[in-house]
Amino acid sequence: MKTNKKSLSFLLAVCLLGFTGCTGGTDTAKETGRKQLQAYKADACAALRRGEVDAVLQYDEQNRLLAYNNDSVAWKYAYRADGKVDASAIYMKDGTKQLSGAITLNSAGSPTVESFTFFKVSRPDVPVPYVDSLKYTYNEKGSLIAIHEEAGVGDYSYVTDFALNYADSSINVASIDFALELFGKKTAYHYDFEYLDAENPLDFYPEVTMIIPMNEGFQITGRSGYRRDKLLKQVRVIEEGALAGTIDLDYQYDAAGKITECKLTVLQFTPDGEQRGEEKIICFHDIKY
Repeated sequence: MKTNKKSLSFLLAVCLLGFTGCTGGTDTAKETGRKQLQAYKADACAALRRGEVDAVLQYDEQNRLLAYNNDSVAWKYAYRADGKVDASAIYMKDGTKQLSGAITLNSAGSPTVESFTFFKVSRPDVPVPYVDSLKYTYNEKGSLIAIHEEAGVGDYSYVTDFALNYADSSINVASIDFALELFGKKTAYHYDFEYLDAENPLDFYPEVTMIIPMNEGFQITGRSGYRRDKLLKQVRVIEEGALAGTIDLDYQYDAAGKITECKLTVLQFTPDGEQRGEEKIICFHDIKY
């Protein structure tokens, strides 16, 4: 299972279903009091079954992300003197290049622009190479408030926009408005977030693997500008004023109180409120930080 800057086929499938880090010289883990993610495993069940992912992250002496490997793709990051980050991804099976690109960071170490050229994707009918670019916008507090993505893929070209909304002075996202333009059709969804009364102990945000198209290594370690300081309980997906689906999060802890597992359960509903299809489960476990 890939939880990353997605291959086009996975991105399109997820978007059409409606479910869809680095820092510069800043040590985000120390600043927030959270711990850096070192490794985890993930299982996708039911309709998303792809086997187990064994992910490992590597950092330099400044705690900047250098590498992120999952079951099939290896990401690498190189930090340039001008403040930009060169990023690349290769398929570990045959060493072929999936993509390469550059990430521009702001003074807080969060990305403002990402631009990638894809050289290989899983679908033979998708033209390559193609360019995918993302632009991030932040408020005066440094919280992420918008993402704009454009992919020029011939007939498969698409544009997505995300608006992140906050309640009062909280850093926790209250809701997200999502819009997709694909094949000449525009689709819109609204996501409502509900939190537990418990602190989030580390920079790990599994919900973004399903609803926000961020670069994998940056999003999985919380380096994308997206933050929350409470554990997320549920995301509700609204389409045309009706509940279209839910993403529920459950957590397991060890004897010392550290989170060892996070399970996401996805349900979809018809406009009449009936469950549609089987539930989908993604389980992050053996979390090390």
